[in-house]
Amino acid sequence: MKIEVIADTDEYVVVNKPAGMVVEPNSVYKDGTLVDWIKDNYEIELERAGLVHRLDKDVSGVMVIAKNEESFNNLKSQFQERKVNKEYVALVHKKMVHDEGEVTLPIARSKSGKFVAKSDEGGSGRSAKTIYEVKKKYVNYTLLNVRILTGRTHQIRVHLSSIGHSVVGDKLYETHNIRVKKKGIDLGRLWLYSKTLGFENLAHDKVEYTVEVPKELEEFLSKLK
Repeated sequence: MKIEVIADTDEYVVVNKPAGMVVEPNSVYKDGTLVDWIKDNYEIELERAGLVHRLDKDVSGVMVIAKNEESFNNLKSQFQERKVNKEYVALVHKKMVHDEGEVTLPIARSKSGKFVAKSDEGGSGRSAKTIYEVKKKYVNYTLLNVRILTGRTHQIRVHLSSIGHSVVGDKLYETHNIRVKKKGIDLGRLWLYSKTLGFENLAHDKVEYTVEVPKELEEFLSKLK
């Protein structure tokens, strides 16, 4: 898969990861990953090949890769301390009533292997916070700007599904009514992408990188009413 390089500095590389590409090798995907691409194109002798965060396989968008240890530690600490600006755009099922909101339910892995949003009273799961704002409403869908203040696995997908608005194209976390009515959409990916990533470089300058909506997602939007 072709990877667009957005920025290439002495400290880091910023790329637009395509949907369908796994970030790190695992038991199922042993090659063709973003890590393989990094090793083929850069001499980065760092933990996780310089990766300090991930995107799901079927999510595209902005990612940063550290090139040296100082940059790796700088970026890693900002992600851990929740100082990185992470903005996404998502299309979800059903028209939302409220124009903005946030979900703060803890996220835990269920016995089935899926991640679930737990009730605050349950006391289990890892803390997570997702903030959303309506960008546009359609008859049966809502386009959202989403910010995450934590970086839990499948966070946006789990949180939006927990409030009854699963991400379009998400077979794993589609809500019960979407599944029963067979209203799920097979996009071959999720209608979700990482639009903006902002952080501080080693000179303490704030930098921000943004990508446009992927063509296939834009085409799907153009057909909606």
